[in-house]
Amino acid sequence: MVFTKEYPEFKGLYLLNKTRYTTVATSLKHLKLQSATVLKLARPST
Repeated sequence: MVFTKEYPEFKGLYLLNKTRYTTVATSLKHLKLQSATVLKLARPST
């Protein structure tokens, strides 16, 4: 990042957003797995 030296608070904001994005991505992945499991359980396996 170019801004990190001039704007240390920008770096903090960037890291915060990065963490939030990662958390969202992880929970989405978890939801996808969960719904897949639910579908598997709901649908009788033949």
